[in-house]
Amino acid sequence: MLIVVALSFVVSCSTSDDKIIVTNSINLGKVNDGDIRMIDIECVNNTRKTLELKEVYISCSCLRTNNDLTRKIEPKDTVHLNFEYLVEGQGYVERYIHLYFDKYKDPYLIKIYANVGGK
Repeated sequence: MLIVVALSFVVSCSTSDDKIIVTNSINLGKVNDGDIRMIDIECVNNTRKTLELKEVYISCSCLRTNNDLTRKIEPKDTVHLNFEYLVEGQGYVERYIHLYFDKYKDPYLIKIYANVGGK
């Protein structure tokens, strides 16, 4: 079963006059071990400068993408980063995606969490 997750939680982080908006958490709710979920992470560049997504760190091999996620994001532009999540485990699980942008020292952290039951 393939389900696309719509995201509504965003966090705004800033350094001086730069601001970028990135989804910060994704609650998948109750899922089953072995389910596949498609995850869309929206990044909005609300700055006056081009930002570059330099690196993406994924905390688990259960999160995959077929795309090269590094890219430039023009001022006032929005990009979508797409991942496939193969649900593994039992009970409450958390997975993380770290986005590293060229103008920011610290990464943006996206937490994906779910309550995993059996099949």
